[in-house]
Amino acid sequence: MINIKKNTTWYISLMNMMNIFTYRKRPTKRYDRHKFLNSFYEGKWYFKDNTGLTRMVQITKELAITVDDYPLNVKIDKLSKQELLMTDHYGFHLGIFTKDGMPYKFYDETENMVYFLFSKKDSINKI
Repeated sequence: MINIKKNTTWYISLMNMMNIFTYRKRPTKRYDRHKFLNSFYEGKWYFKDNTGLTRMVQITKELAITVDDYPLNVKIDKLSKQELLMTDHYGFHLGIFTKDGMPYKFYDETENMVYFLFSKKDSINKI
């Protein structure tokens, strides 16, 4: 008579050994495209709105966006080296565009305006 328990254990052990040899582990230093692209936009950026007020856009490494410390609920539509396109919870489009690896324009569809971004608050007073 065949011992089913013993043969089942042997079969499972054989399958585990086959998995060890056939499993391909991903390289540990994997190129993470999204983290690389997020770094283009991360930081605090300033612009003057159409009333002349200095406003601040802050972008985290997770691409959470705040304007004047007010968090925006946005959906990322496109992320590339050149542009970050989003849609807010009302359905309006927002865009941040880069030049030489730095954000330089902010588009707000609600006001249909394009604002030039500066990395330092002092730089904005020179315009």
